[in-house]
Amino acid sequence: MKHLITAVLILALTAGAAFAQRGGHGFEPGMDNFGSHKMMQKGQHGQFGPQGKRDGSSHILRFADEINLSEEQRQTLKDLQFDFKLEQIDRQAEVKKAGVTLKALMRDDAAAEKDVFEAIDKASDLKADLHKMRYVHRKQMRDVLTEEQQTKLKELRWDRGDREVEERKVIRRRMKKG
Repeated sequence: MKHLITAVLILALTAGAAFAQRGGHGFEPGMDNFGSHKMMQKGQHGQFGPQGKRDGSSHILRFADEINLSEEQRQTLKDLQFDFKLEQIDRQAEVKKAGVTLKALMRDDAAAEKDVFEAIDKASDLKADLHKMRYVHRKQMRDVLTEEQQTKLKELRWDRGDREVEERKVIRRRMKKG
């Protein structure tokens, strides 16, 4: 029992410290329920979602001409992307609601430990489901492509990644000089 109480106290202190570190202003623009920056609001989306990592799907349509997508493939990808975005909005809303509930319970001194733990589990499960959904979507998008198109897409992404790395190096050098 002591270990359980200690774990809850550590969790509460950690959450309080994270809240205080952000300035203690509750929800801030550009932040999600767990204090992570959301880059999606500025059109920068990602692999694992709102934390600014690529979701791995929208770039396929950006390279449609370069990888020679047929009209049927383009339409299939657009339909998959549309359905995914709608579902993603619903799932993200569920994650936010669970985060709000969790924060309220953690601030409530009278909240039962069982209720707090259930809220933690729910928030974690919802976030995990969102990651799984993104993975399935990414796989569905890739499955529309031929092996040749997938190879070409990887080459294009690699080339772009190399350019971005070089650009960041140049920027860092300039900042050091200036």
